Amino acid sequence: MSRSFLSRLDAVALQVMLAFRAARRAVCPVARCKVNGVSIALRISTPNEHHRADTYATKEPETIEWLRENLHDGDVFYDVGANIGLYSLYAAKLRPGCRVFAFEPESHNFGNLCGNLLLNRAENVTPCFFPLSSHEAFAPFYVYDLRAGGALHSLGRPSPLRDGPPLLTTGAITVTIDALVSRHGLPAPDLLKLDVDGNEEQILDGTAAVLASGSLRSILVEVTCPDERKAALPWAESKLTRYGYHLKGKSAWSIELGGQRSANFIFVR
Repeated sequence: MSRSFLSRLDAVALQVMLAFRAARRAVCPVARCKVNGVSIALRISTPNEHHRADTYATKEPETIEWLRENLHDGDVFYDVGANIGLYSLYAAKLRPGCRVFAFEPESHNFGNLCGNLLLNRAENVTPCFFPLSSHEAFAPFYVYDLRAGGALHSLGRPSPLRDGPPLLTTGAITVTIDALVSRHGLPAPDLLKLDVDGNEEQILDGTAAVLASGSLRSILVEVTCPDERKAALPWAESKLTRYGYHLKGKSAWSIELGGQRSANFIFVR
């Protein structure tokens, strides 16, 4: 068989698979996921959400393990970059006595995050519809995918991880974690997850008082840079070691986007 004929066969097979998955979502728009023994229901109204349901337990296993090992009843967990709520839901159901604050500024993700919380009766999760940063300000928020479950949106500037222009630019009011705790009365986090596709360093800049207080036990942060072996650790470690944190581990995976590489790093006090 010719290579072009095989390519056409592959294209047809892909279209059949996508059509089958779309029919699956239409007939049964809720996926029942089992994540390390925890049962979680997810709405799958888009291909993005369907993929997230399929890879729930396998895409970032270190995040699941980090929560399982470090989160306790009575803790406060900030899930910054919550998307449709995978890790907020896992935390809430793993430790029903904890409190979760799920931060997600993209409207389609936020709507389905709220739907998933209702679907799972996760009353210990507070969804928060605004971005975090290094200071309080009005800032543009660049949206690249209008389907729930999408990622790689950006705050303040167009995403360097995307090739094309954003589909939509919205306005957002940014706030810092320090302001949430000191001025607005939120409880300080015991665990902090940062996965916002490029703005993690700025968010840590706005967390100086909480970091210095000693109350925050562990941080999982996705670091994106040209080479995670040479550039990622200096900014993350130099920023956190001054507050008494040390690197405990990193993800076995890394991903390259737009000439930059991302991986998860875990810091503890």
